Amino acid sequence: MEAHELPSRRYLTAWYAISVCLLLLLPAWKFGFPVWRLPRAQWLPFACLAAAFVVSAGIAALLRPTVRGRGLWLVAVSTIAIFGIVFLGFIVAKIDFSRAITLAVFVLAVALVQAPYVVGTSRLHRALALGVLVAMVAAGILAPSLAWQVSLHSSALIKTAYYNLDIDRYSGVLPKPTVHGGALARIDDRYLLITGDGHLYLFGWEAGTDRLKVTPLPYRVPINGGAFAAAAGRSWAIPPSEGLPQEEQRVDAGREVLNSEWFRTYGLLVQEIGSNARVFVSHDYWNATQECWVERVSVLESDRGAILRGAAGPEWKTLYETTPCLPVRGEGRRHGIPFVGYFGGGRMALLDAQTLLLTVGDFGFDGVAAVEAQAQNPATSYGKTIAVNIADGHATPFTLGHRNPQGLYVDQSGTIWSTEHGPQGGDELNRLVRGANYGWPYATYGTDYGSFSWPLNKPEAEQQGYQIPVFAWVPAIAVSNLLVVEHGLFTQWRGDLLIG
Repeated sequence: MEAHELPSRRYLTAWYAISVCLLLLLPAWKFGFPVWRLPRAQWLPFACLAAAFVVSAGIAALLRPTVRGRGLWLVAVSTIAIFGIVFLGFIVAKIDFSRAITLAVFVLAVALVQAPYVVGTSRLHRALALGVLVAMVAAGILAPSLAWQVSLHSSALIKTAYYNLDIDRYSGVLPKPTVHGGALARIDDRYLLITGDGHLYLFGWEAGTDRLKVTPLPYRVPINGGAFAAAAGRSWAIPPSEGLPQEEQRVDAGREVLNSEWFRTYGLLVQEIGSNARVFVSHDYWNATQECWVERVSVLESDRGAILRGAAGPEWKTLYETTPCLPVRGEGRRHGIPFVGYFGGGRMALLDAQTLLLTVGDFGFDGVAAVEAQAQNPATSYGKTIAVNIADGHATPFTLGHRNPQGLYVDQSGTIWSTEHGPQGGDELNRLVRGANYGWPYATYGTDYGSFSWPLNKPEAEQQGYQIPVFAWVPAIAVSNLLVVEHGLFTQWRGDLLIG
């Protein structure tokens, strides 16, 4: 390319400025909100990627390739090297950032940095190329906002012994989840939804219509699933064609596997105090140094209106972490599958304005797959319900002897109800009493997988100190959350428990 064929500095400035605008739209595609609303933990790595693009473009402008094909390879190598330094920094600093955005910025940088030098030498060619780039930016601005408005609404009818229930189903209103899990909670006259990978959404129905409006919020829960996935050597995503996890699945082709797709959020709870709101989320957290994990409760506290608007400022804080940190390597690990994240429990309820009750599963450390039965060790957090002081995070065991308590509800009389997964059979409904021991793994109506008994069950005469369930399902029903009907909508069910 001769000197007179080189794009002018004015053209290069316009090209790279518009390219930066295109890159700045990527968070809106991935997270549903613009770059300036990224949480602090997400803003810095994205800023590093954007800076790498700007530096690469600057080097290309300085090199100004003089022969087509020649010089361009040097521009490509320099771009790859600059991004390589950024990627190395991410690894060393253990930064957990979207792989999709990271890869997209890199690919666009390699293409867009060189593009002005290969689109042709005529003014028409360059004008057309610039027009295409502007059109891409315009489409990037419009498409995310339009995508959030497109949803499929269908209705169905469920017949019960007392009532016919109208079911409205909305699909296509959220990005497809990458991991299992999620939870709902009421806030003001709307609802919060948390996804398994920690994204938070606000939704509600527009006044006078059946149109569901969903708004992404910029408060990503501090769950470091990317770090856990890196340790597992797998992507943090649901494997293709995978159904729900099978508890009886022990190993994969004779080797122990860390299932990163089971690393997720568990519960969501909102506490509204005047004009303020506290948002509690229970989730896994990975300690990379010690190669172990805990269950954590993170809290976001701010003015309710600011949270509903998605205003910048509110930051997550750690309220509580379980102890000890559970290992995935060594003799103290759980054998078979070292990490069964769906044994986490994680349901939350308020005992009073300053006390949070949290259910914590035993994560399969039951004295069979692991040496120690965590649920019967009063010095650990697992297989317990935990009372946490919201003001200072001080925690005390409330009950013990649980396997995987998935449901929790405090009714108007103060009675605490809990539903709990047994093994193969033996799902339970329990009435929780402070200090009581509910027997797991020494008293259960369930059996081991592929067996007709549970090996640690004590003789009935030795189970006198354990609280028996209000009800047990044999065979199991894969019990989930529960509530008590306490208001006037379903009079025939008032005072009854509804269980998923």
